[in-house]
Amino acid sequence: MEPGDPDLEGSLVARGCRFLEHFRGVLGARLQVFLPDTQGPFDLAHQARGHDLFTDLYDDPPFVHHLMGLATHLYLEATRRLKAAGGEPLDAGHHGGGLYMVRCGTRVCDDSGTIPSPWLYRQFVVPYHRQALGAFGGGWVHWCGRRPEMLEAYLEMPEVRAVNFGNPERYEPDQVLPAVLRAGKVYFGSFPRRPGEGLDAYFDRMPAPLGGEKCGLLLVAPRDQPLPATDEAMARWHEAQERAAR
Repeated sequence: MEPGDPDLEGSLVARGCRFLEHFRGVLGARLQVFLPDTQGPFDLAHQARGHDLFTDLYDDPPFVHHLMGLATHLYLEATRRLKAAGGEPLDAGHHGGGLYMVRCGTRVCDDSGTIPSPWLYRQFVVPYHRQALGAFGGGWVHWCGRRPEMLEAYLEMPEVRAVNFGNPERYEPDQVLPAVLRAGKVYFGSFPRRPGEGLDAYFDRMPAPLGGEKCGLLLVAPRDQPLPATDEAMARWHEAQERAAR
């Protein structure tokens, strides 16, 4: 395989571009469209090679670097095409939950990155994900599972603006949020409410690890328990932030 081999014109990328262009025309300025799930270079390499990728890391490192180079090229090209179709600048954009991103043009999903050892991860994943994120002015990253080593690696990357957990119940906010704040990043997502924990108690607990700073956290309230109307929930969240800042 070479970088020009994938047929993007006959792929789901082209179909995604047509969807984005269609809904931009239908919705106009009423609702912002955003990119579909573009995954990330290591996830794409895993999907292309299958599970043999994880023995290739030991048996044929030059091949894995070659494959990662191709996967990164594919990620960059597909993301550029989709952003153009959606009317997004390269270094900004939108995502679900009303997220608006500046100096943060893309997202990398890294679920497959939870499998290699930390040493292999830094050798075969980190350089290519830095390249993928850097091409769009930085970006945010998502993964499922508990891998504190990945969090440490991403907090060290200047191209990473924010992190998001697929399994926030496997992390403690009082450990994660201070590390995120020290690194100058943002945690975007939720943490679960404790059994019987009221909304105000939850809102007080979330910003507490930030030491009174009103940054470092874009909280997505979990839906495992009922929430009040949006205006009331936002007012109570802002009150909790004020209490934490005192």
